[in-house]
Parts: sequence; C-alpha cells; structure tokens
Amino acid sequence: MQTLISPLQVMLSYLRKRESGSTPHSKRVLLTTSKLTLAALLAAALWQLSQGLWLYAKAELAQALLAQAWQQTLETPTQAHKPWQWADTWPVLRLRFTSASAEHDSYVLANASGAALAFGPGLVNGSALPGNGTTVLAAHRDTHFAELEHVQIGTALRLQRSNGEWLDYQITDKRVVDSNSAPLVIDANSNNLILLTCYPFDALSAGGSLRLVVEAVPVVVKGEVSSVWEGELAYSF
Repeated sequence: MQTLISPLQVMLSYLRKRESGSTPHSKRVLLTTSKLTLAALLAAALWQLSQGLWLYAKAELAQALLAQAWQQTLETPTQAHKPWQWADTWPVLRLRFTSASAEHDSYVLANASGAALAFGPGLVNGSALPGNGTTVLAAHRDTHFAELEHVQIGTALRLQRSNGEWLDYQITDKRVVDSNSAPLVIDANSNNLILLTCYPFDALSAGGSLRLVVEAVPVVVKGEVSSVWEGELAYSF
C-alpha cells in the first residue's frame, strides 16, 4: 500500500494548493479529477491483487492434482497418470529434503520441458530413473528449487519411486558452472542424484548461462543397475 499512498498524498497536496486559488467551477473540476484518479489507482491495485490470488490458486490446484496423480501411480506403477487431461507430462518420482530455511516436498515430472517445469521439477532427458544410472533433475531457481540456495554439504535427500520405495541420498558437492563452457558429465558407473537450477538466485532476468549443480550420492543403494548412460547432457532449461 505504501507505493500507492505516497503518490496519492503528493497529488492531493498539489490539488489542495491549486484549489486555494481556484474559482468554484475549477474547484469542482479538480475534485472530480482527484476522485477519478483515486478510483483508477484503486482499480489497478485490485486488479493486480486478483491476478496474484489467481496465480496462487492455480499453483495450489496443480499441486493437489499432482498429488492425486502420484497416489494413482503408487497404486498402479506400470501406468502413467496425467494430473489433468491435457497434460503432456506426469509424475515419476517424489523428492523430499530439508534446507536451512524450509522443508521441500515436490513431485518430479517425466520431462524437463518449459511447460513441465512450471509445475515442478523435471527428469532431464538422457538421465536415468533411480537405480538405473545417474538421475538428473532440473527446476526453476525462483520456485521449486529455490531452497537449493540454502542446502549444505551433508544434507539428506529422499526420492520415492513409483513402486513406493524410498531411496536416501546425501549431498557431497555443490558448485556453480557456466553451461556454455562446462557441459554436465554423467558418470556411467554411479547411481548419483544431480539437481540443477539457474544461478544466481537473485538474478533480475532469466536466461543466463550459470547453473547451480548439487550432487548427492546414495546412502543405501537398493536394486541393481539395469542400464547406464554415459556422456554429456545439454542444459536445456
């Protein structure tokens, strides 16, 4: 409200000064103008508030639908359950960890496309599901991976697979790389978990080349590695 009140106070003060030397007709015109200006400013503020509330409600509804789709996945893990009819992705994992500032709990989507990342972390194309090689997850720095700014070496992470099994990891590395000069190298012999997001967290504009890479190793490896992929991944987000 401060950004709205201060300009109004300045404007009204100016109008009062104008009014002191005005005729009765001009006073009525000034009063009408000030009322119209005030009404327009209030309408703009209410519109912005309604837009913010709509975006918040939309985000909350999406998470509720993702939670429902994940529950269906746990019941029938061999099927892909879309959170809504026109969705082009679906949840494949659940990610949990606790940072210095908050607890994180999100549903990982089947790809890391721009449309998917609007609703949650995504499994980067070319990486593997847990137990089949290195798992690489990506998300936006200002939404689902905002808490990566506060995680530390040694922080525990958990991934739930579609069969309901939980896998435990521990962060062993946290670094910033330039995606233009340092492609992400995947170790064919590991079952590590890598989390990616844009950097820095307080950047004023998107599209920079810096990426935060958080790498974690399995605490207990469950299951056998059935297939591996080795090579480089492009930072496609």
